[in-house]
Amino acid sequence: MNPEILGNTIRFFREKKGFTQKELAKDICSPQYIYLIETGKRIPSSYILEQLSTKLGGDIRQYLNLSEYSDPLKLLRVQEEITFLRENHDFQGLYEKLLTVNNEDLQNNKIKQFYLWNKAICINELFSDIDETFTLLEEALAQTKEFNCIEELLDEFLSKEELHILNSITKLYADLGNYKCAIRINKHLLDKVSTTYLDFYTSKVYHILLYNLAKYLSKDNQYEEAIMYMDQFIEIAIKCKSIYLLAEALYQKGIDLYHLNQTIEAKKYIKHAISLFQVQGRQDWLDEIQAALKEKYYIK
Repeated sequence: MNPEILGNTIRFFREKKGFTQKELAKDICSPQYIYLIETGKRIPSSYILEQLSTKLGGDIRQYLNLSEYSDPLKLLRVQEEITFLRENHDFQGLYEKLLTVNNEDLQNNKIKQFYLWNKAICINELFSDIDETFTLLEEALAQTKEFNCIEELLDEFLSKEELHILNSITKLYADLGNYKCAIRINKHLLDKVSTTYLDFYTSKVYHILLYNLAKYLSKDNQYEEAIMYMDQFIEIAIKCKSIYLLAEALYQKGIDLYHLNQTIEAKKYIKHAISLFQVQGRQDWLDEIQAALKEKYYIK
């Protein structure tokens, strides 16, 4: 492990979190020791590194993996840009960014897994190539797991990265209309997250799995159960103070209520969702939703 590269990496995460050296050191070590680590004059013990990783909200393996590269901070910034493009649904921009990644940057299994997962998402969103998407997702999982079929992985410990990949696979099943398979795997993954990770309630992968499960149940005409899971998601969105998530959840619950012939309640939730979309200035969503309400559900 190169102490200078490791120190620069820890400083990068510390500054990203907005911590001073004193704040990072609290309950772990002295501020002076943090200074020595960041300047490459000390290599922390595995225990200290684990503590720092937890406080910075990262994965200790990420520190160790990136410290193998000559310019880990550049790689971190590329990963952040890829994540930003994916989360903002700029799949064309994401695809073009992935094309700039060098093979030298993919020598590490975890980095290659991240790349393959994002490439799979692009292939599906831009070209609707289901076979290629499945192949890439399975190859991504194979970077860290040995398996013959996806079912084998459901009883194993799964990292958050692996959970995200499996979530993408369940989405493919749902896109193909195999909702029951998507629901079964998704429920298993939700249980896995809640029993494995202490921070599951604030974990992004838990939020995604919960929302998708509610959507799949709705697609499978299981509206009452869909509402039960969506109510849990609404509670999370409120606690996270996310207008974006809350608007989508309220809209989806309104549609489910409509299918249960609870028209008055349905209109109330949909109206609330539309007002939140308006607050966000999401005119594209508003146009799409209002068109769907008139054409599919005859709601004005």
